[in-house]
Amino acid sequence: MTRTHRRTAAATLLAALVLAVSACTDDDSGTGTDDPTTAPPSSASSAATDDPTPTDTGSASPSVTPAGGLELAEETSAVHVPTGWEAAEPLVDFASAANGPGRYDSIQLSDRPSLAGDSTLDSLATSAMETLPQGAKAERLPDVDLAGSPAYLISYTEPGFPSLNYDIATLRNGRSISIDIVLDKKTLRQDPQLVESVLASFRWLG
Repeated sequence: MTRTHRRTAAATLLAALVLAVSACTDDDSGTGTDDPTTAPPSSASSAATDDPTPTDTGSASPSVTPAGGLELAEETSAVHVPTGWEAAEPLVDFASAANGPGRYDSIQLSDRPSLAGDSTLDSLATSAMETLPQGAKAERLPDVDLAGSPAYLISYTEPGFPSLNYDIATLRNGRSISIDIVLDKKTLRQDPQLVESVLASFRWLG
């Protein structure tokens, strides 16, 4: 549990707070802060930088191979982590987690009854942006597809932590589902499509 420690705990609390709140606004929050953490995903090739981003997290392209490692499975959803990642002890009974090779590498799938009522994806994303840790630099990226269900995608960094964080969440059939991904920057440089490959492996169980 050492690598998930406060980062996984914060992600779990964030998902619970955001997806339990009723609709707080109808405004479209398609953009984040004026100082974005990462550039919007793009399938166009670009020169390597010190702050890599997934190639195209908005929609899995045919060239992306779904992650084929350990499968995290909850009541209605499941997702694979990259090959070689190991299971981690979950912090709550409605989540599953895994740790990667990097110091901060972790992925958590959360699947629980929702109290969000008729909240829209935009209002949920807005609430998520507002409840990030103090000082976080965040950007809402284009929505992604989770096996046919649209989900918001927020990337952010926290002061003092050399990692990239991804908050992906949606509502389906009265349940809130979130995938929280924390990656060492080195890990993402080595596999720029890691986030996209994980999302491409997502499936519904019921």
